[in-house]
Amino acid sequence: HIKAFRKKIGEKQWEAFSSLFDKMYLSHQIGFRKPGKEVFQIILEENKLKPNEVFFIDDSPQHIEAAKKLGIHCHYLVEGVEICSLF
Repeated sequence: HIKAFRKKIGEKQWEAFSSLFDKMYLSHQIGFRKPGKEVFQIILEENKLKPNEVFFIDDSPQHIEAAKKLGIHCHYLVEGVEICSLF
């Protein structure tokens, strides 16, 4: 996913995008994939976050459902909706 995304948006846009985050969690690096609860648990634990302090946005109903089961606030992003419009 990440290589295709970087290629699609170009290196300049990738740098701007990635600078918005303190850290990115990539499944191939942490050894777990969504919708497994381990992905969310690792992120919560590493950042000392409680599930109710997190807002998770995804375009997969399975990922949203898994996060909701842990108590994470979620938004299902449908095609055509820009993330920026949520804020």
